[in-house]
Amino acid sequence: MLDLSKQPVLQLLHPQPVSWTFTFDTVSKQLDIPLVPIKEWLAALEKIALTATAADEMAIPGLKLMGFLRALGGGGGEGLDEFHGFEDLDTRCAQATSATMRAMKPIDTEDVSRWIRHWRAAGYL
Repeated sequence: MLDLSKQPVLQLLHPQPVSWTFTFDTVSKQLDIPLVPIKEWLAALEKIALTATAADEMAIPGLKLMGFLRALGGGGGEGLDEFHGFEDLDTRCAQATSATMRAMKPIDTEDVSRWIRHWRAAGYL
């Protein structure tokens, strides 16, 4: 439940984040797909993007994220290994305002399993 807050802005991200590596290692294992370094994946997307058609953009959703990924990684993927920067966002005000935020536990493998079940049910996988 959200209490009324005098804070004009609240940082709404998980107050107990886990590493990018933990999350995607878990996804990789549960989907039985290889996990490649983000820089390698970004380089492959960059290569495809050079000649991508509208059909490619529909078939490879990562192409739509290129601008976002470049911005996060400084163009060449630097910093993308753990999506650095979010750890600097302070969630204390959000936690003070929200009992739900205060009670959140770190993401675990069961959370990732639920995401995957949802993605399958929604037809994304």
